[in-house]
Amino acid sequence: KSIPQGLVISKDGKAALVSRAGDHMVSLLHINGTTLSLDPRPITTGVTPDTMDIDVTGRFVVVTNVGRGDGDVDTVSLIDLSLSPPRTVDTVAVPSGPESAKFSPNGKYIAVCSINGSIKSPGNPFYHEHGILTVFALERPPANALTTAGRMLRRVAQVPLGGWAQGIAFSRDGHIILGQNFREHSLAVFRF
Repeated sequence: KSIPQGLVISKDGKAALVSRAGDHMVSLLHINGTTLSLDPRPITTGVTPDTMDIDVTGRFVVVTNVGRGDGDVDTVSLIDLSLSPPRTVDTVAVPSGPESAKFSPNGKYIAVCSINGSIKSPGNPFYHEHGILTVFALERPPANALTTAGRMLRRVAQVPLGGWAQGIAFSRDGHIILGQNFREHSLAVFRF
């Protein structure tokens, strides 16, 4: 009933996170050789957590929260694995249906592709012709911020993608972002 969706494994191989779309949580699994144990504290990110990615340092995990798929804005959450216990430190709004999120190779940015109603029929009130690519910077909160989080997400760029945006990837140098347009069977290429 939990409907496991996404999986990431920590850089040291001692932990794994599994998104649970059915009950809206993320499970932390501890890995000791061939033994797995479930952490008793699930992590809350948002409604229907889906895909995940881990940054180059192994400290941060980004989680897409696809919601109900009914036209409302959805969210992306940032988990900090260095905290004890690991927890969500920021959640930000994105267009409806965030299908994929990826860290840049240097871990300073996160690219998110959202369907944005592009799979709905044109007569649907939530229909949009294009998906959306959104890029966030991973930053320290300002000194006067009302947060205890060690990092926060700030939107730095947003552009249209094709229909039914599914996947996202950075080039190795982080200067090119590829967006997968499932409807058009194409890749969009952006210089960043």
